[in-house]
Amino acid sequence: MEQWAVWLGGMMPFERARAVLERLGGIGLSVSSLWRRMACWGERFAALETCQREAALALPRRGVPLPGEAVV
Repeated sequence: MEQWAVWLGGMMPFERARAVLERLGGIGLSVSSLWRRMACWGERFAALETCQREAALALPRRGVPLPGEAVV
C-alpha cells in the first residue's frame, strides 16, 4: 500500500491520488497522510526503482540487435 500511495502521489496531485486510492483500492487516506508518506518513503522507493532498472539493464539481451548495435 505504501508503494502504491507514493507512486500515485508522484504521478498526480495529492487530492487526485487520494481519490484513486479510495476508489480503486478501498484505501482511505487523507491528503496530509499521503504527503507524509511521500516525504518518508519517496526517496527510498525511487532509489529501489533505480537499482532495479540498472540491474535489468545489466542483463544480457537476446534477440534482434537495435539499430547501430554490433552483432556478437
